[in-house]
Amino acid sequence: MGTTTTTSAFGVVVFCFFLLLVEYCRCADIGKHFTRSPQSIVAPPGDRVTFQCETNIPAEQVRWKLNGRFLEANESDIRISGSFLVVKVAKVRERFLQQVGDYQCVANFGAESLTSLPAQLTIASLSPFPTQIQNRSLEVVEGNGVVAISCDPPYSNPPPVVQFWKLDR
Repeated sequence: MGTTTTTSAFGVVVFCFFLLLVEYCRCADIGKHFTRSPQSIVAPPGDRVTFQCETNIPAEQVRWKLNGRFLEANESDIRISGSFLVVKVAKVRERFLQQVGDYQCVANFGAESLTSLPAQLTIASLSPFPTQIQNRSLEVVEGNGVVAISCDPPYSNPPPVVQFWKLDR
């Protein structure tokens, strides 16, 4: 009778170990993730922009969303090729305003899908410079190598980089 109890206890331990192993494997994530996510872009009207995404495990299908709506490959100003999305930014304001927003890549793996973080497409802009230029004089102490010159550039997206040159340098 002692042998049956030992065998049965051993069987219970093996069975419990097997259940733990099955549960571990079931819960183990195979680690699907994006190795390349789409990046936000600022583009001028008429430009062509490319978004790209890539996963560590090949997806069965890759689709793209704009502001939560799936894009179709037959739309005139976009081209979808696998994990690439190319958008021809319209020159007409009414149309490019429909193209701006959050683009997301959706990689499908059978019944599962993985959605990228949004990448934003915004339109580059530059407000007009003021038509009236104010002349200013600055007095500088000789030997002082630093002169502070201020400039209020017009609004632009992306923000401007302001540089000054003296005597063509």
